[in-house]
Amino acid sequence: MKQLFTKKASLWFRGLAILMVIASHYAEWWEWFTKSEGHTELWRQAISSLGPYGVAIFFLFSGYGLVCSAGNGPMTFAFIRKRVLASYLPYLIVVGIIEAISDGFVSLHDFGDYLSGHDYWFMVILFLFYIVFIAVWAIPANKHIHAVLFTLFTLGISIYYYRDGSHSFWFISNPAFAVGVLLALYEPFFKKWLKRTRSPMLVLLTAGMAVSIYYALFSAAPSLWTPEKTINTELAAVFVFTLLVVYLASDLRYFDPLLPFLGKYSLYLYLTHQFIFMRVINTLDCSFALRFVAAAVITLAVSLPFGMLITFLADRLNGLCMKKKVNT
Repeated sequence: MKQLFTKKASLWFRGLAILMVIASHYAEWWEWFTKSEGHTELWRQAISSLGPYGVAIFFLFSGYGLVCSAGNGPMTFAFIRKRVLASYLPYLIVVGIIEAISDGFVSLHDFGDYLSGHDYWFMVILFLFYIVFIAVWAIPANKHIHAVLFTLFTLGISIYYYRDGSHSFWFISNPAFAVGVLLALYEPFFKKWLKRTRSPMLVLLTAGMAVSIYYALFSAAPSLWTPEKTINTELAAVFVFTLLVVYLASDLRYFDPLLPFLGKYSLYLYLTHQFIFMRVINTLDCSFALRFVAAAVITLAVSLPFGMLITFLADRLNGLCMKKKVNT
């Protein structure tokens, strides 16, 4: 059966997502160095708010991809090994190099933070989702039980971070992961549903995003909202955006060559962009605008080849493990 999301569609949106995340960080950091006013400040605020939407894209396709990879059978060591080689090992290598260069390993506590992804909130949430997915799918139950358990975990971890007083980016994108899981579990049903409702839902969801953008940028009302209402509004906006991506990605047929390439190595861009940015900003002696551009170019020039190398080695290692298992 043809999958709801093609591999290329997933990579294309991941490429878009990493650009959204990095752009949001750059827009936020811009305020550290110079003040902007008028339309420039409006654009800066708009771009700086893109992060949770980019993360929602990553979570959506990660949840969908995990179910597709796991299949209908029981959890296997091969599945776990593949996840470790694709995500955790690259994290350990890249962040280990960054920490070593930055003299970050000064105590056992620092090493523990490194192993847990403590300084990279996105990695913490991603690792939690991976671990719980493996645990849930290890239970010999039908897909309905798996769906309920994983959805409950997503709800529970999001409520925990909310009540703990964590920043909203720790939880407002989390529902997208459960959406991806549910789409894959009940793919035949959702394929028919998306096809039937595509046109009206695209109009409705686009209108919903337009309203969200208006209130975020042009209305004074949000400044009067309670923190709870603000959080609920952010959750609704990210969820609407997630559904919009579902409808668009399930019918996407044309792809430029750049975004899928960036999507394939998006993890490396995410892990390195802040470190490279700070080094460039503190090293170069030119205008801040030029430093920002230089940081972006150097991030691409360093991260992409490095990502290609690690991916190649991880694939070879996974292949050797599979070959060894067959021979034994």
